[in-house]
Amino acid sequence: MPEKKNMINKPAEKKKANHKSPWKRQRLSFGQWTADRLTKAAGSWGFIICFFIFLAIWIAINIELIFIQKWDPYPFILLNLFLSCLAAIQAPVILMSQNRMNQRDRGQIQKDYYINRKAEKEIKVLQMQVLELKQLISKQSLEKETKKIESEIKSIQEELENVGKTLQIE
Repeated sequence: MPEKKNMINKPAEKKKANHKSPWKRQRLSFGQWTADRLTKAAGSWGFIICFFIFLAIWIAINIELIFIQKWDPYPFILLNLFLSCLAAIQAPVILMSQNRMNQRDRGQIQKDYYINRKAEKEIKVLQMQVLELKQLISKQSLEKETKKIESEIKSIQEELENVGKTLQIE
């Protein structure tokens, strides 16, 4: 039983050790979260269509409908003020979101760079190991060839000795 308890604790300890990863996602502040949501909503076709319908209704009410009191007659000064305020607020918020995305992209690029560097180092180690294996294989083949040549030389020497002995006998 104590072994199982140790086995259960080890992964938890490992998780705690990995908890301080430099690549951990950052928590978004309320402003960052709002900027991202507004950018996502304001950059959609749904927003554009709804806003176009809103403008059409505003203009229709203030031009065509006689029965309702017109609060913004033809030059639509109030509508222009509203659109200007919307643009003045929306533009910096969208820029904040884009800046945050750029920062996140830079972080991802840096992460990719470190991963590529690590992969490059590992590839170099593998290349060195392959070269060592090639050298070892060539060394073994040279040793085999050397032994083969030595055995051939010994057999030739034995033949020469035999020939020499036969010549001395005759």
